[in-house]
Amino acid sequence: MPVTRGPNYFFFKLLLVVGASLGILLLVQAVRNYRFVSQRMIHEELYREAARHSTDIAQMARDAEVSTSHELGPVLEEMIRERPLQIAWLRVMDLDGHILAEAGDPQPSPFPASELRRLFQSGERITRIMETPGGRLLVILRPLRFRMGRGRPQQMMERRGPGRPGGPPPGGPTLIELALHWEGVAPEFGGLRRNIFISVSAAIALLASMGFLALRFRSYVHGKQLEQQLELARKVQMDLLPKEPLSGGKVDIAAACEPAWQVGGDFYDFYENPSGRITMVLGDVAGKGLPAALLMSMIHGAVRTSSALIDSMSLEEATRRLNDLICVRTSVERFVTMFWCQYDVERGLLCYVNAGHLAPFLVRRNDSGGIEALRLAEGGPVLGVIPGAAYRQAEERFRPGDALVLFSDGVVEAVNEAEQEFGEERLAELVRRNAHRPAAELQEAILEALRAFTGDSEQQDDITLLVVRAGAPVPEEERAGAYAAEAV
Repeated sequence: MPVTRGPNYFFFKLLLVVGASLGILLLVQAVRNYRFVSQRMIHEELYREAARHSTDIAQMARDAEVSTSHELGPVLEEMIRERPLQIAWLRVMDLDGHILAEAGDPQPSPFPASELRRLFQSGERITRIMETPGGRLLVILRPLRFRMGRGRPQQMMERRGPGRPGGPPPGGPTLIELALHWEGVAPEFGGLRRNIFISVSAAIALLASMGFLALRFRSYVHGKQLEQQLELARKVQMDLLPKEPLSGGKVDIAAACEPAWQVGGDFYDFYENPSGRITMVLGDVAGKGLPAALLMSMIHGAVRTSSALIDSMSLEEATRRLNDLICVRTSVERFVTMFWCQYDVERGLLCYVNAGHLAPFLVRRNDSGGIEALRLAEGGPVLGVIPGAAYRQAEERFRPGDALVLFSDGVVEAVNEAEQEFGEERLAELVRRNAHRPAAELQEAILEALRAFTGDSEQQDDITLLVVRAGAPVPEEERAGAYAAEAV
C-alpha cells in the first residue's frame, strides 16, 4: 500500500463526515422549524379566531337583548351552527366556575375553578390542547364582554343552581370557554408543507451525494470530484429560485444570481399571493459557500411561509416573527439582511420592510417630468441578531412605468484591478439613465457595466439583481420614443 494512501483516505472520510453532518443539520432544522412554525402559528391563529368568536357572541347577545342565561343558550347554538368546522363547543361560566350556558359537544372543562378569577384579574392567556376522538382541540378561556341582566327588570331574571339553565344571579363578569378544532385553520398552512419538501429534498440530495462518493471511491477525493458535487448543490440551490415570469402582465421582472463560489447565500423570490398582491424578496445571508447556502434554503422556505400569512397580519409583524425564528435557530454570526415587499396592483401601492439590507432604488418620473431614484430604507435591523426587534413597514406609489431595482452588496462592493468599488452612485446613475428600458434590458445594462468595471478581477461576493417594472413590458414604439428623447 502506498504511503500516501492513509492520509488521503482520512481526508476523504473527513469530507464525507462534514458533508453528511451538514445535510443532517439541514434536514433536522427543516423538520424542527416546520414543527415550531406550524404549531406556534396555528396556536396564534386559533387564539385570534377565539377573540373574533367571543366578540360575535357578545354582539349577538346584545342584539337579542339576552337577560338570562337560559336565553344565552340559543345564541351559542346558533354560533356553532354557523361555524361547525371551527367550533366544537362553547361554554359560558361565572368567576366561580358555575356554568351559565353551553352548546355543542362539551367535554369536561380542562380549567380548574381556581384559574378563572386569575384570568379575569390578570388578563393573561389560558389555553389547553386536548386530544379527543374528533381530533385535536385548542380550548381557550376568555372574558366575555357582555353582562346579562341589563335592559330588563331584576325580578325577571332566573336564579337557579350552578350548572343549570339560568345559573347564578346574572349581571356579574362572565367567562367564555371556546373549544376550536385544530384542523379548522391547519389547511391554511399548506404552503409550509410544500416548502418543507424543498428543504428536505436539498438535504437528501446532499446526503445522497456524500453516499455516492463513499460507495464509489476509496481513495483520494480530487478537486474535480468535489467540484462536481458542489455543482449539484448549486443546481439544487438554483432550483429554489423562480425561473418563470409571472403571468397576467401585472409586472415585468428580470432576475439574476451569480454566487462567488459554487453555492452562495444570496436569494430572491417573487410570486403572486392568493389575494392578488405580488410578493418580491431579496436577501443576503452572512458568509459564502455551503454553510450560507444551507441557511439560505431554510430561510427561503420560512419567508415563503411567512408571506402566505401576511393577509392575516401586517408585513412588519411577519418580519418580526421571521427575525425571532432566525434568532432561535441560528448563531449570531449567521445573520441575514433582507428586503421584501408586496405590490398591490389595483391600488398601485408598494408596501415594504427593509431589514438591514441595502436600500433598493424606486425609479419613476416626478411631477416635473424628470427621473427620480428613491431609496427604500424604512424597516429595521438585520434578521437573526436582536430577538424581539421592531420593524416598520412603509408604502410608496408604484404604477405602470415605474421600476424597482433590488441588489445585493456584491453589486456595489465589486472592485476592479485598482481596488476601487463599483459604488452606489455609479449604480444609481445607470438606473436613472436606463429607467425607460424593459426589466431585462435594464438588468443587462447594469451587469454589462459591472463586468466592464471589474474586468479580470476575481468575484469576491455573491451578485444578485432583481429588476421589477410595474405593468407589462414596454411596447417597442414607446421604447423608441424614449430612446429618441434621451438622445435629444
